[in-house]
Amino acid sequence: MTSAIPGEGKSTLSACIGRSLAKAGDRVLVIDCDIIRAQLSQMFAFEKGEPGLMEALHADSGEVACYEEPESPMRIVPITHPFAKGERLTERGRFARLIARLREDFDVIILDCPPILPIAETRELISYADATLLVVSWRRTTDRVVKAALRLLPMRTVKDLGIVLNMVDMEKQARFGGEDAASFYTQYSGYYQ
Repeated sequence: MTSAIPGEGKSTLSACIGRSLAKAGDRVLVIDCDIIRAQLSQMFAFEKGEPGLMEALHADSGEVACYEEPESPMRIVPITHPFAKGERLTERGRFARLIARLREDFDVIILDCPPILPIAETRELISYADATLLVVSWRRTTDRVVKAALRLLPMRTVKDLGIVLNMVDMEKQARFGGEDAASFYTQYSGYYQ
């Protein structure tokens, strides 16, 4: 899970998709891979100093602290210690070994990656995934920005790529008209309230 630029809602979407899959019976793990902002870890208010992603990457024993999310059986590997400036997750094959180890215990692993355009390491992180979701904020992220992000994706990830249009304002969308379901928002909006 990534985005072209920060603030497009990828961490929230990672948590929501993970929670939904976990409630459906899958063994789900979400890893906060955004060592700069760590939005997912902040969202769930993990304690600073507890074992997290840094400890998992540096552990020789193979131990990974996975915390259960309170609303579902979804597990989370948070960022609980700041990484050193310039340190990369993918150094010395540590991240690859971590993912290989976790694949044995989980059906689905969601990597909540940093945005593609400002963080070069994201392209390497994405290469460890089986599929990629690019989160795009409706009417905020321009086509030019999305195309620039798509050009930077590793070629093998493009065939298993999905784009999620996030933060759609249904009332504004309905004003554009058309024949899609969103254009009938005013007629069914009361159903959801």
